[in-house]
Amino acid sequence: MSSVRSTKLNKDKMIKYLDEILLIEKDTSEKLGEDAYGSPWTAKNFFYEVPDKWRYSSLALIEDLPVGFLIMSKWDNNLHGHRMGIDIHRTGRIKVRIAQALYHWTAKRARQDGRDYFSAIVPKANLSTQRWYKLQGFEQLNSKNLKWFIEGRNFSGFVSGDCLVDREKIPGEPDTSYVFKGEIKKLFL
Repeated sequence: MSSVRSTKLNKDKMIKYLDEILLIEKDTSEKLGEDAYGSPWTAKNFFYEVPDKWRYSSLALIEDLPVGFLIMSKWDNNLHGHRMGIDIHRTGRIKVRIAQALYHWTAKRARQDGRDYFSAIVPKANLSTQRWYKLQGFEQLNSKNLKWFIEGRNFSGFVSGDCLVDREKIPGEPDTSYVFKGEIKKLFL
């Protein structure tokens, strides 16, 4: 079995592997659906600039073929995962290793830079990704501690139960999600 290798996803690699990344994105969106993943991102979404995106985003490869990506950005002294896509044609165990490899690369860089936390929004309907974050040691924020995320990210939304709800619904995108938080110095060592 080939090993998973993770590396920095910079703009040059995004250009080089754009077709493969767009295919992973399309396949993931089609498999999970709009409620659990959202509409597939386009090249414009992948090249949209957010703080330190090209410093912290990562790419997973098997035999030099892209099998996953993680799009990150910096907020305060934290990192936020905007999008993670993994080749849907891989087995469950390999998908877990791909996701771990993506975060492992990013966590190493984040620890070097003294970052505090990871955050990620996971649609309410995406049970497998919620389970993955919990198994990796992330905390699912509840109604009492979502304020940290909403204020820190200047998020235009509100809390309903333990979910974060977008005030501005975007067609094709989930609007009700859970937020996960993980302490970088304790994860993916």
